[in-house]
Amino acid sequence: MVLVARPAAVWIATAFGRWSVAERSILSVAGLRGAVPVVLATFPVIAGVENSDDLFNIVFFAVLISTVLQVIVNVLDYKMDVAAAVAAPRLHHQWLPDEVRVESGFPGDVLSELRAMDHRIVEPMGQTSANSILVTPNGSLGAPDPRTRGAEAAGQ
Repeated sequence: MVLVARPAAVWIATAFGRWSVAERSILSVAGLRGAVPVVLATFPVIAGVENSDDLFNIVFFAVLISTVLQVIVNVLDYKMDVAAAVAAPRLHHQWLPDEVRVESGFPGDVLSELRAMDHRIVEPMGQTSANSILVTPNGSLGAPDPRTRGAEAAGQ
């Protein structure tokens, strides 16, 4: 499954993008790691479980917000290069249970301010991975996520 389904899914998902064959190949081997919960959420949909499409949509949205958007915000708002944006610590606010899950690396004063606002902080949060390729007018810049051993990302 991993040797066929993941590469096929990545090639289909990137078919209409501006990625080179080399970039698509790396993605297909490394996989879309943040997609694991999304894939798992498809099982109830396939099984025909009632309201499972709602579960899938919620999981997909949570993965998207929790991982991808934080990298994009780091690049666009904090002017980080893509490698620094990918390596920066991330957080996830959980509704139930009501807690803020954080990776190691957040400044102590930030965590103190969150606690002062009655947020329950859980550290460290589980691993997310956001191997990234930033497409610029001057070419592509690859950034492997240091959370994933052996990860690679390539640009032109």
